[in-house]
Amino acid sequence: MLLKRRLPVDQWVAASDAIFEALGEAILLVSANGHIAYASPLSRIRLGEGEGMGLIRHDRLWHADPQVREQLTQALTRAQSHGRGSELAVPASAGPSSVWLHFAKAHPDMQSTSDALFYVRVRIVTPKEPRDAAEQLRGAFNITTAESCVLAALVDGCVAKQYATRTGLSIHTVRKQITTVMRKMECSRQVELVAKARAALH
Repeated sequence: MLLKRRLPVDQWVAASDAIFEALGEAILLVSANGHIAYASPLSRIRLGEGEGMGLIRHDRLWHADPQVREQLTQALTRAQSHGRGSELAVPASAGPSSVWLHFAKAHPDMQSTSDALFYVRVRIVTPKEPRDAAEQLRGAFNITTAESCVLAALVDGCVAKQYATRTGLSIHTVRKQITTVMRKMECSRQVELVAKARAALH
């Protein structure tokens, strides 16, 4: 019985690998505690240690930054409690690229144990030139030029204080711009704001 059930799952995973690899994406099956039940070959290349992004370590989702590790845990929790899943943009361990992750609860037929499994789509995101990104974000979300510039800076990994120093604006003004953009884009947290903006740029 287990073998009969396992065969369609293996076939589905193989088909998913082929489809998402053609789109430049990789896939993972992950438990609620971050243990990797399955990683496509492309995901191991892109996310592994060494030449990869450093998001897989000892068959677990991982990141060198404890805050990012907490965000990964929160993304899994959100995916478990919300049927629509959750998204997270994670900065690469080195270089300007980031990793876009979409978490969704796997179909019950995919469960091989009592633990819930989550289907994770993975895409490497390379930022565009800041001016181009700001213009694209302004059009995508109907925000002002000033708001699109600060949003583009956040997408590029800049924090509010750095942006204020770079532009000569007060930190109060920058924080107010970020708050306004979050309201306009219907985001409750800055990480959601950045993920939404990154998705619009690609």
